[in-house]
Amino acid sequence: MPMYHRHTRSLKNICAVSALTLSLLWAAPLPAWAAEHMSEEEKQAIENLVRDYLMANPDVILESVRLYREQEAVAEQERVSATLASLGDILADDPITPIMGNPDGAITIVEFFDYQCGYCKKVLSVVKEMISTNQNIRLVFMEFPILGEESVLASRASLAIWINWPDRYEAFHNALMGGRGAISQSRIMEIAATLDLDTNQLAEAMNDPRINEALGDNQDLAESLGISGTPAFIIGDQLIPGAIDISTMRELVEKAAAS
Repeated sequence: MPMYHRHTRSLKNICAVSALTLSLLWAAPLPAWAAEHMSEEEKQAIENLVRDYLMANPDVILESVRLYREQEAVAEQERVSATLASLGDILADDPITPIMGNPDGAITIVEFFDYQCGYCKKVLSVVKEMISTNQNIRLVFMEFPILGEESVLASRASLAIWINWPDRYEAFHNALMGGRGAISQSRIMEIAATLDLDTNQLAEAMNDPRINEALGDNQDLAESLGISGTPAFIIGDQLIPGAIDISTMRELVEKAAAS
């Protein structure tokens, strides 16, 4: 099961779906043309028949729920694919969005992440191995700070470094994502200092209005794709919520390369 931190949305509860199924199969009104020619006793008799059938065959409800969820999954994948097709330029050509790996790589992996997300930290080694062993991958980082003000602070520093000192971004990202403990202004500046960055200049650069705009755009993009947690990956036309292992990522990359 994929591991990821959730944001504001919750999964549909199967009980709610079951209730919907019951209402459709049991309590739904008869067509008007039929109801007009039936007595109250006949209507009640039909409702009783439906109720008795469902009580005797509860697997009908489970099958209905299964079909409903399958249809929802297919519809969601089609919606996501259509959205990704329309957002190709945004995912590929935004100068404010950090890129690692091969900037001209034929295969693009997009990762939505939060610097305080434990699952993002766990998948860091997978991402690093993937781009080090496949020189045709272009890795796009979508800052998606959803776990508090410290996450926003980290994203602001990260984007400021990308905008002003792009050659230091990868080292900063790996150090901050790979570290343990709470994120703070002092910790960010300590890491920056180890990279020979002027911390005063960094503090000023973090107030760049383009950063607010970028974070807002990332939030809008995540919502349009139905992304509510981190990490989340886009590989080809597939949206994958949650942390994945190296073998799964390689399979998805191979599929994307073949399409």
